[in-house]
Amino acid sequence: MSTLQRQIETEALVAGDDPVVMSSLERLKSVVLLGGSIRANSLVSAVGLSLLDLPVDVEQSILDRWQDEVEALRIAVGFDRLEIRLMINKAAAVPRAPGNGRPVAIRIEHEPHEYRGTGGLLRDVTEDYGDDDWILAASAAQVLLEPLPALVTALMATGADVALVSHRTGGASGLMLIRCGCLRSISRIGFVDMKEQALPLIAREQAVRVVHFDEPSGVPVGTLAEYICALRADRLRHGRGDRPVMRPVEEWQAGFALVEDTTSVDSTARIHDSVVLCGGRVHKGAVIVRSVVRGGGLNTRSRL
Repeated sequence: MSTLQRQIETEALVAGDDPVVMSSLERLKSVVLLGGSIRANSLVSAVGLSLLDLPVDVEQSILDRWQDEVEALRIAVGFDRLEIRLMINKAAAVPRAPGNGRPVAIRIEHEPHEYRGTGGLLRDVTEDYGDDDWILAASAAQVLLEPLPALVTALMATGADVALVSHRTGGASGLMLIRCGCLRSISRIGFVDMKEQALPLIAREQAVRVVHFDEPSGVPVGTLAEYICALRADRLRHGRGDRPVMRPVEEWQAGFALVEDTTSVDSTARIHDSVVLCGGRVHKGAVIVRSVVRGGGLNTRSRL
């Protein structure tokens, strides 16, 4: 078990005995995944898929993984249903929506107004929520390395009106728990960035707290390098199947080889920290290193 997981499970255990924390969690209205994009993404253009359609294993895409994580959160809180609202703008590729016959449904929505920034968008989409309702806002293009229920409980345990996860190794995680009343102070018009503009504004009158973790709780996916890093970290943390990987993987060692169904990969080919998407072909003797082989062509690799 990682240091981070021990830390968040300890905080979750304490918070789970706190009736105030649990009653607040019961007012969680939705999980808002931020999937917009200001500009064209080179990885999306190269593979012809939304970032959220990229696989994390042979059975799940990034969006599928989110659905499973939120399902675990739903069960932990005791909800009959919980909704994911995936917000995208016109510049973002529309992902394939997972099946919605589950208690956690995914609703893909276009941002109601252009150029609003994260803060403005969150204010807009919570317009109909009560002041004491809560949302969990997260960057959609990331792979979580720790259980979402424990992360959310640790955030709620701060007692703050806005709580976000930060990693001591660098940067915020793109995961925030927000009481909707805090967002009312954000302007109804114009561009408002959440971290640079909205949070300082909210902090003048409301409690804003940062939960610092020594190890990353999630890895962003925006470039090829980040995607490969996320898959390596996911395999290192969770292993393959039911077997966790406890030893570190050196940079020169292969951490994973992800080959989707309906591919053509010669048995002599070597797949080193790479992904072969559905329909991709890898010929005899090929060595694929930290690449994505897309479908629809011979040996077409995304070297970004």
